Amino acid sequence: MLLFVFLILNAPPRSFPLGSTLRIENGSTLLSISTLLKERQVIKSPFLFRTYVILFGGEKALVQGDYVFSEKITGFGVAERIMDGQLGIVPLRITIPEGSTTREIAGLFNTKFKNFDDKKFLDLAKGKEGYLFPDTYLFFPADEPAVMVKKMERTFTEKTASLQKEVLPKGYSWSDVVTMASILEAEGRTLQTRRMIAGVLWKRLSIGMPLQVDVAIQYIKNKATPDLTLEDLKIPSPYNLYLNKGLPPGPINNPGLEAIKAALSPIPSKYLYFLVDKQGVMHYAVTHDEHVVNKNKYLR
Repeated sequence: MLLFVFLILNAPPRSFPLGSTLRIENGSTLLSISTLLKERQVIKSPFLFRTYVILFGGEKALVQGDYVFSEKITGFGVAERIMDGQLGIVPLRITIPEGSTTREIAGLFNTKFKNFDDKKFLDLAKGKEGYLFPDTYLFFPADEPAVMVKKMERTFTEKTASLQKEVLPKGYSWSDVVTMASILEAEGRTLQTRRMIAGVLWKRLSIGMPLQVDVAIQYIKNKATPDLTLEDLKIPSPYNLYLNKGLPPGPINNPGLEAIKAALSPIPSKYLYFLVDKQGVMHYAVTHDEHVVNKNKYLR
């Protein structure tokens, strides 16, 4: 009978928290740890857990840290892991596509990590649009948003260090280049196309012509709207580049290296207008009249 009771108490609870993270804080006592494990339904009997730890001399050797249990184990198994410091944490891989906005990045983390605080992430990432480098990362399940933001910022600095030493377009700063790159990221798909568009847009800026790019208004609306309405073109915002001359106040997404390289190496041309047709082919024009012809020909 006693053996039966022992086996029942040592067995993992039915609601064992598979995949969740349990943090053992520095300075935690055996009593507080056993209570926490019981509350989180990792063990059934705090008494049995404490007894096992004491019998095997592990009372003062319990290892702090974040523990992840990917399979159900007995109370004794839990004790052994905490005494040995077997955290069981496997980093998660996440890929941030080029051209993702900070809001889209928060959404990706939210689907990948349990209990991810997207509000905290967005608060920390405020003002850093354009500087969270799109790449493939490894993060631990318990990593805080601050860790993620700092790592993406650091990666941006490392990846663009050599580019920041290149000659910038006359009269423009590095932040202007990153802002232009974010527009190119959204407007073009290949390095060559982006360099062509960069030539058109830098030229527009040099002659005081509004950039008139739809992607900036899509950023205001927080979604990729294929066709903008006349009302959209009247949205009162510094990001509305139909109403305002110059670059927007900051990047509209987080561009990749190719888009940044394109902003730094524009291809000079005679063109002032461009559009992409439904097949993704770019069409350029010198005059507005030619641009209207292209619109009627390729977009209807």
